[in-house]
Amino acid sequence: MRSTFRDMQAEEYFLAWAETEEFKKKVENAKRVIQQALSMAEKPYVAVSGGKDSLTVLHLVLREKPDVDVWHWDHGKWLMPRSVEQEIVKMLRKMCKSEQLVIESSKSLDEEEARWDYKRWYRAFWEKLDRIAKERKWDLCFLGIRAEESHRRKSRYDFFTKDSLGLTICCPIFDWGWRDVWAYVFANKLPYPKVYDRLAELVGWENARLTTFFDYEFAWKMDLDKFVLWKKHYPFEED
Repeated sequence: MRSTFRDMQAEEYFLAWAETEEFKKKVENAKRVIQQALSMAEKPYVAVSGGKDSLTVLHLVLREKPDVDVWHWDHGKWLMPRSVEQEIVKMLRKMCKSEQLVIESSKSLDEEEARWDYKRWYRAFWEKLDRIAKERKWDLCFLGIRAEESHRRKSRYDFFTKDSLGLTICCPIFDWGWRDVWAYVFANKLPYPKVYDRLAELVGWENARLTTFFDYEFAWKMDLDKFVLWKKHYPFEED
C-alpha cells in the first residue's frame, strides 16, 4: 500500500479519500453511534491517549457534546518521552476547556522499574481511573478502538461493549481503516503528534502507530523507537 504515495503527497491522498462516498458514510455512521451513545448516558467521557484514533474520536464527540469530559493518562517518563507527552497535553488544551480535562499519572511510573513491571502500570492506572470515574459519575466511555488494529481488539470490542464493571464502552470508529482516520485528521486539520511523520517515513502511514515507547510489550518497536527519538525534533529526554 505504500506505493500509493509514490505519485502524490500523503496529505493530498488523504484529502482525496475524504471526498469518497465510502469515507463519508463511515463518518455519518460514527456520528449516529455517538448520538445513540449520548442518549444512553448521563455522564460520558472520552479516553484520549493522544494517538490519531483517540484524537479523531474526541473531535467527533466534541461536535455532538462540546462539554464532554476528557481523560488522559500520562504513562510517565520511562514509557512516554516528555517531549511527546508535552505535545499531546498542549493539543488537548487547545481542543478542550480546562474544566473538561482530567490528566492523571502516578509517581510510581517515574521509577525505572515501570518499564517492565506491568502490574505496577495496571495497578496505578486502574486505581486512578476507578477513583476518578466514581467522583465524576462517569457512566459511558468513548474509545478510539478499531477492529483493524488487531484480532484481539476485533474479538473483544464492537461499537458498544460492556467492560468487566458494567460500564458501557462506545467505539464510534470501530469499522474505520487507517486511511479513514488519516483522511479525517487531514480534512479537519486536527493536530497530531509529529512523531507520526517520523514513523511514516520508516514504515508507511498505514503502520505508523503511537504506542508507549521502549515498552517491552511492543518489543518489535523498540529499535524503531530509538531511531525515531534520535531525530533532531524528538531527542530522548530522561528528565
